[in-house]
Amino acid sequence: MFALIASTVGTIDIEDLARLQVYIVLYALVALALGLWVLPALITALTPLRYGDIVRALRTPLITAFATGSSLIVLPLLVEQCKRMIADAKTFDRLAQEHADSSIEVLIPTFYTFPHPGVLLALSFVLFAGWYIGMNVSVAAYPTLFFAGVPSLFGGTLLTIPFLLDLMRNTPISASLTQLLGMSVPVLRWPVGLLVKDHDRGKFQTWDDIRELEASFRLAFENSPGKIGERIVKSLLPSATLTPYYDLEEKGRILESGAKDIDAIADMAEAGAAWTLLYPSYTVIVPKPTVFIPSAYAVALGNENLLSAFNAWLTTEKAKGTVDALYKHWMLGEAAKIERPPRWSVIRVVLGWVKK
Repeated sequence: MFALIASTVGTIDIEDLARLQVYIVLYALVALALGLWVLPALITALTPLRYGDIVRALRTPLITAFATGSSLIVLPLLVEQCKRMIADAKTFDRLAQEHADSSIEVLIPTFYTFPHPGVLLALSFVLFAGWYIGMNVSVAAYPTLFFAGVPSLFGGTLLTIPFLLDLMRNTPISASLTQLLGMSVPVLRWPVGLLVKDHDRGKFQTWDDIRELEASFRLAFENSPGKIGERIVKSLLPSATLTPYYDLEEKGRILESGAKDIDAIADMAEAGAAWTLLYPSYTVIVPKPTVFIPSAYAVALGNENLLSAFNAWLTTEKAKGTVDALYKHWMLGEAAKIERPPRWSVIRVVLGWVKK
């Protein structure tokens, strides 16, 4: 993680930094508005509590949350401060006060598991990501963002954001998927990779090497439509011991636990590389000879008009070279290879020890 941060700090352009600051500043301003104005004002409007009393009572939990970033520390403080505010208001008799205290002890921890304004702010990252790469999310897509994003927040933002960013990607073509959805002409070919522990990367360089391990090779794969399914895995490694999983949350748990009972996880090479950023002790290998799986866009089964339009558009864009150019730009990082003038340096500019 520190290496990634150091690399980013050393190579990011001033223009990119300024664009990142847009999200950071706006996020901070909206968070302050919610914490110091909108939510206290809403409580004031719905209860006999006064705005000043609410802000004073929540001052300590807010500062603690900012300093520690830990909800486990803040939740007990919220419970105690809420009890104190209700007691100071003197609007209940003794029995009602005891009932209110017990309700607070149950409601605050319970409702914390539900999507709340703090995590709803995370949905704005999807809008920012679209703006950052020059592909703004249309207003017509906002309802999809909301109705798909809010339920997924029950699983946490680490699952929600990849899920939302994944909604519009193209899907690997499989025989089972064509029975459920209409598939466009192939857009790209994705290499099949294996997500393995970094110290094991030398053991699985070719498919023949892996096949020789037979049943002792333990492979996990996502057994759901649009993924590398059981049929593809068995065709590559017929004797391997297979362990299916069914969603990103389960995959994350496997990696988090150290994958003790698994030697590798089958994935598209590019998708697996993204997981190595979250779990640096893993790496992605592409066994030789490289096996490719074609991918396409999926539409509702029977919607031939939309499918024909999609195919015509894709055929045109592929002929123009747009698809190859986008792949090289976003997946191979060729944009990062553009020659830029060297950054200002004391060693180069002031001391003159180096030329570049």
